[in-house]
Amino acid sequence: MVSKLISLIIGVLNIILAFYIKGLEGVLYSVIYVLLCYLLIWITVIQSGYVGHSGSLSGGFYITQESPKNLVRFMGWVILLLPIIIYFLFL
Repeated sequence: MVSKLISLIIGVLNIILAFYIKGLEGVLYSVIYVLLCYLLIWITVIQSGYVGHSGSLSGGFYITQESPKNLVRFMGWVILLLPIIIYFLFL
């Protein structure tokens, strides 16, 4: 529960930062970005549990085992924090 609350606060900071830098257009892109990150952080069971065909119609590959849930959640955090880290690095 704490992880979800902290990610919600960071997501709101991402949206505020996008408004500060790009205005309303930035907010639209940021909301989509944050929602995708929330899928990785909050609903890891769905994201990590996919097993089956992946790729294009002309080929692709077959996923044979589930992804580790902690790795999926960690990557969601990395992706969520990336815009804030980049902003403060190049401030």
